[in-house]
Amino acid sequence: NYVYDLTDMQTGAHIGGVKTRGVKSIVRDQMEIMDAEGRVIGHLMEKGASILRRIFPFLTSKHDIEIGGQVVATVRQKFRFFIKEFHVDQTQVVFGDDLDPRLILTCALLALVNESNREGG
Repeated sequence: NYVYDLTDMQTGAHIGGVKTRGVKSIVRDQMEIMDAEGRVIGHLMEKGASILRRIFPFLTSKHDIEIGGQVVATVRQKFRFFIKEFHVDQTQVVFGDDLDPRLILTCALLALVNESNREGG
């Protein structure tokens, strides 16, 4: 398991973090989203045919970001031959004290990194 901490570089304030789920993420990406105090407030979950995507890497990925059991954002990969393109939809988010929008973007970047690592580049 890895924990990625998110810190505001201007103020030095800890914003939150994302923790990978190790072995549980082999078949389907799963990550825990944590607030500034380290409490789990949500999850990043890969959706769709994740097992087929491991075999056929040209299939696009889909991830949902859930906070408090509600889907608040989606990360969708668009099919492109030579580049990675992801669309992040945060329109369902009601940002409050528990959720910083930078955590959503951090989750999207980690989904992209995981996808690139699986494809070997």
